[in-house]
Amino acid sequence: MARKGQPKVRTGCFTCKIRRLKCDEARPFCDRCIRAGRTCAGYAVSVSQAALPSPPALAVQPRQLLAGSKHPLESRALHYFRIHAPYLVGGLDAYFWTDLSLQFSCFEPAVRHSLVAISSLYEQLAAGPQTPASLRHNDFALTHYNAAIQELKQSSNQPLVIFVCMLFICIEFMQANAEAAVRHCRHGLRLLCDLGTIHPWMRDRICPSFHRLSMVPLVFDGLGTADVPSLPYADTILLSDSAFSSMTDARTSLDIILGRILRLTHKAARDRNRRPHAPAESGDLEDLAATTTTTPELTAERHEVEDLLARWQRAYATFDLDVNQYAQTVFKRYKMSHRVMHQVLRHGLQVRLALCRVLVATCLGSSGGTDDDDDDCYDAHLETLASMATLAMEMLTAGSSESHQIQVRRPLHFAFETGMALPMFFVVTKCRELSVRRPALTCLKWLTVQRESLWHLASAVAVAKRVVEWEHGVVLDGEFRECGPGPAQYPGLAPGSRRIRTHWLDLVQLHLRDGVETLDAEVLFGTPPASTSASAPEAKPDSKVGSHGS
Repeated sequence: MARKGQPKVRTGCFTCKIRRLKCDEARPFCDRCIRAGRTCAGYAVSVSQAALPSPPALAVQPRQLLAGSKHPLESRALHYFRIHAPYLVGGLDAYFWTDLSLQFSCFEPAVRHSLVAISSLYEQLAAGPQTPASLRHNDFALTHYNAAIQELKQSSNQPLVIFVCMLFICIEFMQANAEAAVRHCRHGLRLLCDLGTIHPWMRDRICPSFHRLSMVPLVFDGLGTADVPSLPYADTILLSDSAFSSMTDARTSLDIILGRILRLTHKAARDRNRRPHAPAESGDLEDLAATTTTTPELTAERHEVEDLLARWQRAYATFDLDVNQYAQTVFKRYKMSHRVMHQVLRHGLQVRLALCRVLVATCLGSSGGTDDDDDDCYDAHLETLASMATLAMEMLTAGSSESHQIQVRRPLHFAFETGMALPMFFVVTKCRELSVRRPALTCLKWLTVQRESLWHLASAVAVAKRVVEWEHGVVLDGEFRECGPGPAQYPGLAPGSRRIRTHWLDLVQLHLRDGVETLDAEVLFGTPPASTSASAPEAKPDSKVGSHGS
């Protein structure tokens, strides 16, 4: 019996018609063309449809969220943004990007121009490795970024300014413009603090992101930076012992605590810098005590933060994670099962919790915070640092072989939120046990998006790898296997004479330097330690560091 035919549909896009493919008819450009990397030529205008009156403005659905744009290139950029927006936040709630920002773009030109700029930069990053200079010379993105700035100058709507400020931060992240990104972060935080009344939609959708963004100046603006303001409602989030309602709530509250710890670290550094330095030969115990004693206020604040960590753990102990909230995020891209998603999300939080424990225990330094560069204090936390590397390796190996192949073939190129870059960079640079550092380097390379906020993966890996090679007298290849003429000079704990005694936040600053992947260790860290024996064979690192994936 002959198969019953179907009426021929003539409403597909021009590109699919030419290629004789079934079009999904997504508007304004079909998903099939976008996903295949083709340029969708759009659709013919139906006369009957063009004559129909416009429907009333109702609740807007995602496919209708392109009405604010009248130019085809803008429409295409917004459509591209809609497809890739879920990947901007990793495993966190993507509602701000997938829904709220697109809704605002329909009636706020500043939002629309900002999203077009973000979309253009994201597509440029996805096309292959980019230099900061090439990203800053994307004329299409730059035009819309400037248009958004001009629109915002004419607005007195403070909630809108705060909303667009977050989009501007994203643009500066993508362009690797650390100074401008930090400046926007500070500005947005001050505006939120001065706003007074916080609308519920801002408290639920804007404040969580700014709580996390408050760490950007603390991490990327040097150790001596001035205080970064805490946002409204931070205390109410932290002082509740009830279970979290979502993974995003749990992550946000933990990041608020991490921000408190980083603020305390900066306060302690400024306090040390303000103290008088007693001459070493004076022998005056009173003068020495005045230069080495931590103030009671700093000690009390550390106890308060430790109490907050205990509260967080009690709330997390009763938290029932619902992985269905995250089906449309990066996990769908990597085809992860619910079991794997559950493990990855849980382990990711446990890694951050362990990071908070180590940082709060060492934020005042050893012996009451007497030395900015006293890295020996981390040796007391080797077990915790090793557990972070173990959890990260379990995250890395949890997925199927198909998931790993997708990650290798189609890696994510940018994430607005910081994921594993911060904790893994910290483990590699401050855990002095080689057997822990090498797997941590592997996790830094493979669990981190190529660009996470201001983290540049290739540069971060280059700096961290150089630290390990320098301190252990070893040469590592691109997969962090020993490849020198001989074994590591110091295969266990790096000796004190080899340690790069600088604060880990200063090492973060190194990774922001242009061309850091091609600098040798002497340029990055100075001359070799004088205490190294001249007769000992020196396993000097190779003069160049390859980029990610070398």
